[in-house]
Amino acid sequence: MIDPISLGIGAFSALQGLMDIFGNFKNAQAQYKLLVQQWQDEARERREDYIMQAADLEQRMREVNTQAGADELERKLELQREQARLEVATGEAGISGNLAERLLVDAEQAAGRDIGTIKYNRDVQIGQAVRQGLALQRRARPPKLYAQKPSLGMALLRSGLAIGGGYLSAYQESQRLGGGRSRIVTVPKPKSSSKPKVR
Repeated sequence: MIDPISLGIGAFSALQGLMDIFGNFKNAQAQYKLLVQQWQDEARERREDYIMQAADLEQRMREVNTQAGADELERKLELQREQARLEVATGEAGISGNLAERLLVDAEQAAGRDIGTIKYNRDVQIGQAVRQGLALQRRARPPKLYAQKPSLGMALLRSGLAIGGGYLSAYQESQRLGGGRSRIVTVPKPKSSSKPKVR
């Protein structure tokens, strides 16, 4: 038979374990909610940062296109002015034939090379902006949430184990106080007769 004092100690220990488990469960829930809130805040900050930087990249790409278009137009106008000067110069000098045409072709080729360089530089700058935009998209992804939502079932399982452990420790304590002797009382069987009595 279990000592009532040991039983009380075991019950108190089990109750204390149960309260600890539920306290830990509530703390884990609060910590999980805090982690989720921090995760949401960081995801929102990343999204907002991405939107701002993407707008800056888009503006830069428009500026690159505009500047390249303006440079190309300016070079074409410069070519036309140069062609007009060459025509006037060759006409006044009385130069005609292959030499005059060669001067015009050289001017056109130089302008073509310059325009090609302008387009190439524009494409390189736009390519860099596109790569930066892709990198921004990767950084804008929400971070991974490495947290597991606390389970009430697991908390109840732990509390059940704590209660069982409390009772087991109370039983062991009662056995220790009893000197290791068993306190199980055996009741002798009543002597029965071979014939049942009928009334």
